[in-house]
Amino acid sequence: MTKMRTKPTRAFMIFALAFCMTASVIMQGCPLMGSDAKSYSEMTPKERATYITSVYNDQYELYLREAKIPDMTEEKKTVMREKKRLMMQMYPYIATYNNYAERGVFAPEDIEMAVMDIMNKLLGL
Repeated sequence: MTKMRTKPTRAFMIFALAFCMTASVIMQGCPLMGSDAKSYSEMTPKERATYITSVYNDQYELYLREAKIPDMTEEKKTVMREKKRLMMQMYPYIATYNNYAERGVFAPEDIEMAVMDIMNKLLGL
């Protein structure tokens, strides 16, 4: 019969410390979450460009993960095709948005509306 350890191991202590530090950061609040978060209308051109790029990158990563699912249903394949079409449609707008942001100005309203329309459809899938 083996003797059970009663003292915490070094690995457990490191894990507990890391967990407490992470929890502390989460409880303090991320500047992009909660009441400190700016609404889209309050964002600077750079913040808007960063937000749009972030949404695109998140959707792209999700698309890559979902595309690896074996035995995908035909319905899911249709959703994936639509997601790919929307991402391809949105991609040129990201460069345009970044160009405006680098100059410190907002993108024209027609570009803004087109990006928001594509992004809403993409997030709705």
